[in-house]
Amino acid sequence: RYINTVRSLLTLNFGRSFFRQTEIKPMLIQRLKNTLKLATLTIILVIGESLLLFYVYVKFKRLENLVLGATTFIYSIPNFWLGIILIIILSVKLKVLPMSGYEGIKSLILPSITLSLSLSVVLSRFIKNSVEQVINSDFSRFLKAKGVYGARFYIHTTRAVLPTIITVLGLQVGVLLSGTVITENVFSFPGIGSFVVESVLSRDIQSVISSVFVISSMWVIINLMTDILIKVLDPRT
Repeated sequence: RYINTVRSLLTLNFGRSFFRQTEIKPMLIQRLKNTLKLATLTIILVIGESLLLFYVYVKFKRLENLVLGATTFIYSIPNFWLGIILIIILSVKLKVLPMSGYEGIKSLILPSITLSLSLSVVLSRFIKNSVEQVINSDFSRFLKAKGVYGARFYIHTTRAVLPTIITVLGLQVGVLLSGTVITENVFSFPGIGSFVVESVLSRDIQSVISSVFVISSMWVIINLMTDILIKVLDPRT
């Protein structure tokens, strides 16, 4: 039975759902598409917010402790609580965005903001620390000794920082693609995370096994792509 199950998973034949009495594969594909859309918008927001926070760190160095305190406070807010606050403000009070479900691009905005805030705090800290480490390193002093300044200097330092940033970003993409269970359930978003919860609650073993297989595969693919990209950017690794 185990061999048959493994063979079915490897050939993407997930069988039928015991609870829903329908084929699992079409449902998983649709849920994965929704999660991919949510993850894509979230990563775009994470990159934008991280660069903005990094700019604030650099521009307002005297207020660094204040900025660090504010970002730490944002990071410490649980996603489910932040999601509920955003629903109350933007959906219930202002009525500018749908509060739940999936009705197109508008339905992605609230969960994307909820997910991106804490992730962007982490990424911006890594960018800040990595840039400071590279600028204060022997590599940076060697570039200056050779007379490399201005745009060329920043190009070289950026390339030195990129592997660290891509490693963190790769982990964040893996988390998003594997399904953000709590956030998807807060917004009743039909992604792969909420599919796992529904399958567990209904004791649909076949759906749970299929979901875990897809999520594990996504992690392996993302980690492999991250390693390849880092190898291209920095052949020394």
